Amino acid sequence: MSFAELAAELNKIPPFTRITMLSALLITAPIMLKLVRPFHYSFDWSLITGKLQIHRLYTSIFIPWRLDDPIKWLFDLFLLYRYLLQIETKSYDKRLPDMVWQFFWSMATVMLLCYPLHFPFFWTPFIGFVVYFSSRLSPNETTSIYGLITISIKWFPYVIAAFDMVMSPMIGCGTIAGMVVAQALFMLEYDAPSEANPTEEPRLKQRSILRAPNWLVRLLVAPEANRPAPSKRVYGQASAPAGRGFGDDGRGTNVASSSSGYNWGQGRRLGET
Repeated sequence: MSFAELAAELNKIPPFTRITMLSALLITAPIMLKLVRPFHYSFDWSLITGKLQIHRLYTSIFIPWRLDDPIKWLFDLFLLYRYLLQIETKSYDKRLPDMVWQFFWSMATVMLLCYPLHFPFFWTPFIGFVVYFSSRLSPNETTSIYGLITISIKWFPYVIAAFDMVMSPMIGCGTIAGMVVAQALFMLEYDAPSEANPTEEPRLKQRSILRAPNWLVRLLVAPEANRPAPSKRVYGQASAPAGRGFGDDGRGTNVASSSSGYNWGQGRRLGET
């Protein structure tokens, strides 16, 4: 596969999911291969404030706790891609600024909750956040655990938290912190299904304090996407913008000119002379 074909395939992935997955691969893979020490990417508040190493706020999200278990990391990558893609395509379609803004503040809140525990990495809280948020947005779906047991998606985050708690109580606390923040985001942004119709999909609230500001919308949304579609005048199977006609050299059909196009006459029937 050529580079151009690879780039074309990557561009098919929605932007937030694409950038997140590439970040996870580009940051963690060199650490797994022992090319880079994880210390350079970990969360260290003294270095963030003292030496302005702001990049640690971002890179610490994508480093797993157990760097000696690549199988678990690959499984987490699969979970992240599946549920983050589902969130972006189903609930945040054409709402990229809102997704960026809300995930930014959500992860900031996760870091604040985990700060007393001195978390160096936030990979498991991020996975817990994404999986739980997806489960609240799509409560009627099912998933399988290692392809063996099929359960409702709403219970799946708790299964992940239980596994992480068995692995390490500290890691499990991080996963639960991510779930708590996801629940708070869901309550602020969506209306839960009513008790009379529990299978109903959550509805987006008309107003929310977490909607993206205008400057972020202008930054992330292409100007062409905000422009109203121009009105068109239709000529047979082709079309031209209003005020323009084919053969008028861009002057407009309402402009008087003796050379605005070729005069084809009134026409004759076949066989007439």
